[in-house]
Amino acid sequence: MTVSLAPAVELGDVELMVRVQADDPDAFGALYDRFGTRAYRRVAYAISRDGTRAEDIVQEAFLSVWRSRAAYQPQRGTVTGWVMGTVRNRAIDSFRRNGPHDSRRAGEDHIDERLQLPEASRRRPANVTRPHGCAACSGSSPPPSARRSLSPTSVS
Repeated sequence: MTVSLAPAVELGDVELMVRVQADDPDAFGALYDRFGTRAYRRVAYAISRDGTRAEDIVQEAFLSVWRSRAAYQPQRGTVTGWVMGTVRNRAIDSFRRNGPHDSRRAGEDHIDERLQLPEASRRRPANVTRPHGCAACSGSSPPPSARRSLSPTSVS
């Protein structure tokens, strides 16, 4: 492939990517200018719902794009799809890495609110009763017949 001498911002996506693959930092800057905002708004922020995390995701994704620039093959898909797929994968990785911790922190943030409820609101209303014979509600173990049917050896 021939590398175009036109300014990077005037190139099509594939030509721009060819210049990025030829280690042209101006072309990479143009690639970021072309896709950075879209990657942030439509992918990273849409998945993370956190502005700071979305910025980090986009930064990590474009670093990954730069490092793996030689792997892009135009016959396998568009530059847009390749870049946005990289951002999406980074966003999912970030969510998997941080998601459980964030939800746990959110639960802890509201624990004070839950503890400050008046005693009367924490009790079960008088008209709500436990189902008769419900082992889960009474704190007792299930009858032997139920235990047998749930044992691992009875599952085929």
